[in-house]
Amino acid sequence: MLAWYCAFVLTINMPLDRSPLKNPPPSLGLTMQHSDSEPNLALSSDNTAAFRKRKYCSDLPDEFLSMQDKFTNMFITQKREQDTKLSNILECVSNIKQQNDDIRESIKFMSEKYDNLMLHVQNLQEENKMYKKRIQTLEDKIDGFERLSYTSRIELRNVPKKEGETKEDLVNILLKTGEVIGTTIQQSDVRDIFRINTKNDKNKPIIADFTSILTKERIITHSKKHNRLNKDKKLNSADIAIAGPAVPIFLSENLPQKVRHLYASARIFGKENNYDYCWTTAGRIYLKKTERDKPIVIKSQEDIGRLSTL
Repeated sequence: MLAWYCAFVLTINMPLDRSPLKNPPPSLGLTMQHSDSEPNLALSSDNTAAFRKRKYCSDLPDEFLSMQDKFTNMFITQKREQDTKLSNILECVSNIKQQNDDIRESIKFMSEKYDNLMLHVQNLQEENKMYKKRIQTLEDKIDGFERLSYTSRIELRNVPKKEGETKEDLVNILLKTGEVIGTTIQQSDVRDIFRINTKNDKNKPIIADFTSILTKERIITHSKKHNRLNKDKKLNSADIAIAGPAVPIFLSENLPQKVRHLYASARIFGKENNYDYCWTTAGRIYLKKTERDKPIVIKSQEDIGRLSTL
């Protein structure tokens, strides 16, 4: 539009040059001479047209100047509007750039905080692993001390309890049990004897603590031998002269609670996977598939899990 306007302004400001007449009219004298010939109408017409052109050309500049002013004002107004819009756009771009800089700084700050946090978490994880190892070591030591305190104990399960039972009654049950399985137990061999609390209040297990591990091992060996030789008549309450119907009596080593649970899991695993032997010795659990196989020591649930994958 600007190019068109410039062309238009150049056009209206150009001088009006007329081409000379090829046949100029003859000069007219100052005196008029009457003639009978017809008037020269062509000459009169040319003079009228020239007059009209001169009048029209003299009026054109004012109209063109007015139009030029209008276009100039319009372009100035548009330029101002465009300058205002451009200024607003530049201000918005500047604000966006500042916001981007702020966001960049925030991201950098958060990234550094995240790195520091991850390093702190990593250090805590390392400390946690170290503490877990120390706790496991302490638990193993406690288990070892507890197992050591159980090494001279046996337990008799499912022995009927009578009213007003005393420690002397429990000692007599233990001595009679020794006679039935074929070994002699002296009262001096017994350090302590008592019943422990269980969910079954009727026949709570009897725990006998001996003065030596050898005595405890000897009693367990004779108990296994007796039951192996008397499969149809294993150790029961009638054998030790307890009144009432005969019920089976189970003699085994007394195990800590943790080892007892592990032993139960090992026995279940052995039955499900065709292991012929599962037993305990000195608080340790063993599994063996056949008589010829080497015994497998079970120390934790992880050991049972590894056997299940074989």
